[in-house]
This record gives sequence, C-alpha cells and structure tokens, in this order.
Amino acid sequence: MRHVRLSGDPLSGHISPVRSLAFSPDGTTLATGGGDWTVRLWDVASRRPIGHALAGHTGRVRSVAFSPDGRTLATCGDDRTVRLWDVASRRPIGDPLTGHISPVFSVAFSPDGTTVASGGGFANGCWAVWFWDVESRRPLGDPITDLPGLVRLAFSPDGRTLATGGTPYESTDGRVRLWDVESRRPLGDLRPASPFEVVSVAFSPDGRTIAAGGTSGGVEHARVVLWDVESRRPRGAPLDGVVSPVSSVAFSPDGRTLAASMDTRRAWGASLWDVASGRHIGDLRTEKYTGQLYAVAFSPDGETVATGGTDGIVRFWDAESRDPAGEPLDGNTAAIFSVAFSPDGKTVASGGDDGAVRWWDVETRRPVDATIADESGPVRSVVYSPDGTKLAFCSNRSEVRVRNAVRRHHIAGPLSRPHSPVESVAFSPDGLTVATGCGGHLDGTVWLWFLPSREGAGDPTTTRPLHVHKSPVRSVAFRPYGWTLVTGGEDGAVRLWDVESRRPLGDPLTGHTGPVRSVVFSPDGTTVASGGEDGTLRLWDAETRRPLGDPVTGHVGPVLSVVFSPDGTTLASGGEDGTLRLWDAETRRPLTDAVTGHTGPVQSVAFSPDGRTLASGGGRGDGTLRLWDAGRGPGVR
Repeated sequence: MRHVRLSGDPLSGHISPVRSLAFSPDGTTLATGGGDWTVRLWDVASRRPIGHALAGHTGRVRSVAFSPDGRTLATCGDDRTVRLWDVASRRPIGDPLTGHISPVFSVAFSPDGTTVASGGGFANGCWAVWFWDVESRRPLGDPITDLPGLVRLAFSPDGRTLATGGTPYESTDGRVRLWDVESRRPLGDLRPASPFEVVSVAFSPDGRTIAAGGTSGGVEHARVVLWDVESRRPRGAPLDGVVSPVSSVAFSPDGRTLAASMDTRRAWGASLWDVASGRHIGDLRTEKYTGQLYAVAFSPDGETVATGGTDGIVRFWDAESRDPAGEPLDGNTAAIFSVAFSPDGKTVASGGDDGAVRWWDVETRRPVDATIADESGPVRSVVYSPDGTKLAFCSNRSEVRVRNAVRRHHIAGPLSRPHSPVESVAFSPDGLTVATGCGGHLDGTVWLWFLPSREGAGDPTTTRPLHVHKSPVRSVAFRPYGWTLVTGGEDGAVRLWDVESRRPLGDPLTGHTGPVRSVVFSPDGTTVASGGEDGTLRLWDAETRRPLGDPVTGHVGPVLSVVFSPDGTTLASGGEDGTLRLWDAETRRPLTDAVTGHTGPVQSVAFSPDGRTLASGGGRGDGTLRLWDAGRGPGVR
C-alpha cells in the first residue's frame, strides 16, 4: 500500500475546524471556511493568506465554492445565510441571501456561473434547495422542499441535473436523488445496496458517475459508493479501504481518481481510489495529526490534494513524490475578545477564545509571567477596577470571576446564573459593584454583584436582576461618576438605568437597525457612544437622551467596539472589517484613514490612561494583540 505524504508547509490561520475548501479554477488560490465563522483566501504558491479573513458570517462556515470564472466566491453556514464575495476585493457582494430557516450545509455554482444552489433548513422540519440568480441575488422560483435530511448537493457538469444527498434523522437509506434543474422535478433516486447516511456527493467531470460518502454512525457502516448516472445503478460494491466515517469526496480533474476525507482518530486522514477499477491506490497520512478531516479537494491540474480538519490547518499533498516536505506551521492563536489597560498604563490584560486571561507588559510588549486558564469557556470581557487592584472577567458559559490584579490570586467567583452566558462585565466607580450583561436566548438581564469592602471579608452578594432588554445584553458600562448604567442589546436599543432605584431613565435610545455590540460613557459622563451591527457609531446626550448629530459611518460591516480617549476628544472604533478608526468626538469626522493590520475582526479597543497608546484585540482568524501610537495617526508601536 502506498502512502501519500505532505507537500510543503500546511496553512494555519483558522482557530477552529476547517469545514470546507475549494481551489480557484486557475489553481492559484484556495478558499477555506472555518468553524471560527471566517472565510480565508490563500495564495497556493506562497502558502500565505491573501489579505484579512472574510468576516460576516455569524456561525460556522459550512461550504465554500468558486464561480467558474473565479471572480466570485459563494459561502454558507450555520447563520442560515448564503453570501457572495468579490474575490479580487475580498468584499461582500450585496446583502446575504436569506430564505433558509436553519443552517445551510452546501452551496454550489452552476457551470455557467449564473446560478447558485444552496441546501439547508426549511419550514416544518423539512430541508430544501434554493436556487439564486447570481446577478440579482434573488431566488429563482420556489425551493425544492420535503428533502429527507441535511442537504449536500452538486451540479452535473452540463448544469442540467442536480444531485442531492442527506443525513436524514429518521432514515439512513443512503439515497442520492437527481433533479431536473429547469423543471425542479425529480429524475429518480440512486440507492445503495446497504444503508448509510450521505454526507458528501460529487459528479465526475464527464457527468457519468456520481460518488457519495458517509456513515450511519459507526466504522462498520462507513461507505463510499459509485453510481452510473445513466442506469442509476451502483458501479460494483462500496469501495474497499473505507475504515472510518467519511466527511467529503472529490474527483480529480481527469475523473480517474477519487479522494475521500475521514476521521483520523480511527484511521489515516484521507484515501485515494482508481475510479475505473475501484482499487484503493493510496492514503494521505500524517503522523502528527489526529482528528476529523472535514474537507478534501483536488487542484485544477490534479497534482495537489488539499485537506482541512479539526485542527484548523490546511495541508497540501503531492500525489507523485509522496515525500514529506516541511512541518506544520506553529502559531495558531485564539481570538482575543477583550483588552483593557491597567489604570497606571503599564499593563494590558486580554481575554480570548482559548479561555485564558493574559497580562502584557506595555513597555516590553511581552506577556507577564502569569496566565489564567478559565475552564468555563471563552473569555468575553475583561475589565480593571478604577483603582487597578482588581480584574474581573466573564465567560460565555455563565460565570464571572474576580482576581487580584497585582498578585493575580483569586478574590471572588465564579459568580454565575444558570444557563445565561455572560457577554459583558463592568465595575462601578467605587470598584465594589460588578455589573454583568447576560447573553442567553431572550435573557436580556443585568446582574449586580456587590463585593466586600476589603478582600477576604466575605462573599459577594446579589439581588434580583434588572430586566433591561427583550433580548441578550451585549455590552454594559457604568458612568464614571454616580450610579448610572448604560446597556446595549441584541434588540438594537441603548438604555440608561438608575442602579439604586433599579429603574430605567426614560425611554430606550433607538436608531440602530441591528444589535448593539458596544456602549461606553465619555470620561465626563455627558455622552454615550454606541456601535452596532448596522455598521454605525452613534453619540447620545446622556441627560436628554437624544442623538448628537447623524450616525457616524465608515466601517464596512458591524462595529464591534467603541472607546473614548481619556480626554474625551477622540473616539476609537474596531470593526468586523478588520480596521481601526479614529473619530473627532465633537465633529464626528474621521481623524485618519482606516488603520489596517489585523487579519480578522477587531473585537476590542482600549486607550492607555495617557491617551498615547491604543490597544486592539483581533478576533477569529487573527488572534493578535496590537499596540498603536495614537498620537501619530496611529502607527504600530
């Protein structure tokens, strides 16, 4: 048995599983979709990313596909959307395509590039295939409905036939159904001799053969089956060598070879077969990776196979030389969701997707020898108390913890409310009250935790929560003086609250047309700034609760974080477009061009106490903490 080995260094950039990948038609670019909600483009020759990650999906990216001319990329995912991207500019083309009401698992272009088909959830627990006009981005008629399970699909090379396979919840008959694309009517079913769930389906380049791979839940039922399209009959028995659940199948460009990716915890990563004879001809194997491979693809010239899996790394394989060439690239870093300067400006704390809180020395740019691993999940927010003696941080698994910011030891927590992920945390001006915003489904509450006046003098106490929003609370902040709290919610509203009376101060501040991701008071407490998924920043008079001028625009996509400079004259924002922006707080005009450097969303921004340095934390697809000279433009320090 021959073993195909690594060709060149793998690509690392996703910080969670690579679930789909596709080569551009000319073979120079590879697109990958990840469980980290991002899409990445890679230069195949240099093995380097092309620009920053394509951010926009709000859930796992399940499938990616290039248009036949290579100019457009289609993606879909758990957020129930299909998105089109301009490959050259790496920007979205129009709004997301919506119609599915649950995750979209597969997307494909028609051979002429005018139509995109997507397979995913529909009404009443059914599954459906939608067809979309690429130019107008509108649906072409009604979807094909009443499909048996999670839909995988493929166009025939002539574009006239669509093949669908699924993983039905109540049936494991392993059927692949053929459809007439023009009439949307079924042409017949391809049934295997023994049952299994179809996880992937592909046409051969000549359109005469269909391959389907999958499992019915165990190794003994893992299958790769070939069918003759004209006769609708299997081409012999299932292929030998399938000893682990199959997640993806792909034909080589000449149609002679079939590749399938598998669960490497039980076997090697992927296998190759000769299509004509069904003979098992080789395996793609690495000794240093164990996990699930989700995706496999051939390059257009057929000389390279790419695979992606649970470690977030893309590997290339040379089927001719079969020699190892390089080790996996190190440096996969988790997303940073929050950053905060200590009041003395000497230290930055960061919290991220890996569940760790880290301290960094601002002068040396190196981590302080202290890292807290939070077993309760990703750290969504970190904040110093005003006197700098305490650090509070929260996870999206319902817990808040408080540490001594100097000695790093535990002070309080976990402070938790069952089944309510905590999205944001803030200290009161006296540092003795911690407010937490809960992000659970339809939760909309803020909890207040009262710390003892001195360390070790007792446990924190709490009272009933404030029901502040009709949906999850994404951000909370205290006024620099007094007992006023501002909150931003998934419902698009900003609200002010009197903490002592537990009553709202007037009506909600409305204007955002999407969820509010960040809220903050100006240092003098007279102004509130908010940033939202509608791509705008808005300023509000904290006393009259009226908007100050028009919305501030500039980011391409959601605004994830906003912060005032210590003197209140400048507003900084970080966006899902990977940029930082500085604004004059009075005129609301930009002070600089967009500041680039991150390769993924900018999740959090913070000014140093002297206002000279700006810290930014990169989200999924980036994972870096960057310091910028805010007084010069800004530039990287």
